[in-house]
Amino acid sequence: RASNLDDLLQVVESKLDAKLLQAPGSVSIDAFANSCKLPTSQLWFCSYGTPLSLRFADADYVRLQFAHSGAGRTFIGNTPVSITATQCCVSPADATIEFAEQFQQIVWRVDSTVLTRKLGALLGFPIVQKLNFENVLALNNQRAGGLSAILNCILLHLAKSNPQTRDFVLEELEQALDRKS
Repeated sequence: RASNLDDLLQVVESKLDAKLLQAPGSVSIDAFANSCKLPTSQLWFCSYGTPLSLRFADADYVRLQFAHSGAGRTFIGNTPVSITATQCCVSPADATIEFAEQFQQIVWRVDSTVLTRKLGALLGFPIVQKLNFENVLALNNQRAGGLSAILNCILLHLAKSNPQTRDFVLEELEQALDRKS
């Protein structure tokens, strides 16, 4: 949580490994984020309450961004990809994200080596090339609908579960989420 620009800058740099490119004009802000470590990936919820732009460093993960409210935009190189209620963005770690004032997002970060290993296991042979993804995922297609449903199930479970059963159920749900991606 951050209520001023200095706190936001510290959190963005230390927790997200990102740089603040465009900051809000006001000194008072209402930014908050939550994260949940899954067995082989991580979920994030981010809301900044003010327009800003973040530049993320290169790392070995793939990011799936779902709009929770409002709309945002991710630049992969110079290519903009909108994040809306009807489409999500699939991007490498190295990207710039523009947050509109009302934009809130849910982000699923998956380690690239985990994805590569799982694809190899599914296909029955090792994958030696780097995986590349389409950057736009329309949420009205059948496979994306399953992905969204499982993601919503994970979020509901996180909100309502007790800590003793959480890890086992999250591991199973994450496996289902991996099969849909």
